This record gives sequence, structure tokens and C-alpha cells, in this order.
Amino acid sequence: MSPRVIQMPLSGGDRKHFARELRRVESLHAELVKRVDAAYAAAKDQLRLAHRLECEEWNARLFLGGDAAPSPALADAIDAGATLLKVKCNACRATRRVDLTHVIWPRTYQVHSRAHHST
Repeated sequence: MSPRVIQMPLSGGDRKHFARELRRVESLHAELVKRVDAAYAAAKDQLRLAHRLECEEWNARLFLGGDAAPSPALADAIDAGATLLKVKCNACRATRRVDLTHVIWPRTYQVHSRAHHST
């Protein structure tokens, strides 16, 4: 048998105070939900910008003749909007454009890792 809980009766002033506190906390909660959503949206925008800059840095490094590794991850490049990758075969010198969104490869792998496994 569970213990019986006896609620203490509230006076008029206590009820009014309790109602005010409930309204205050409800409005605070609604404001916090809005702030959380705004913070996540801002963080998502900043992360997309960071991914875009990483792709541009990698592209500039390749243009200057630098090493292909490290490169952005496939998911990061797709998130940045850089979905097309120009691939050049060293044997026949043919160039093709690959849509990264259609590549069947783990999204955590780096873009340059596709060079060793392309057909």
C-alpha cells in the first residue's frame, strides 16, 4: 500500500503567487526554446561556412600543386554545396565530373580517398 499524500491547502495569496510563477516559467520556457532554435540555426550556418572554406582551401592547395591529403570528408563537401568533383585519369588523361551525392562510399571518408578506388 502506497503512502497517502496529503496536499496542504493554499491560501489566496499562495495560489496567486503559484499562478504567477507558472506563467513566468511558461514564458521563460517558450523564450528558451526560441533561443535554442536560433543558436542551432546559427551554428549550422557557421559549420556550413567552415566546410565551404575547407573545400576552397583544398581546391587552392591542389591548384598550387600541393598534396591531395588531407581533404574534406564527403559529407562536409556535400554540406558545403561542393557536390561536383572533377576527376582526371592519369593513364588516359580523360576527365570526368563526379556528383558526390551519387557516390556510394561512406560519407565520413575523405574526398581524396576516391582517387585510389575509382574505375
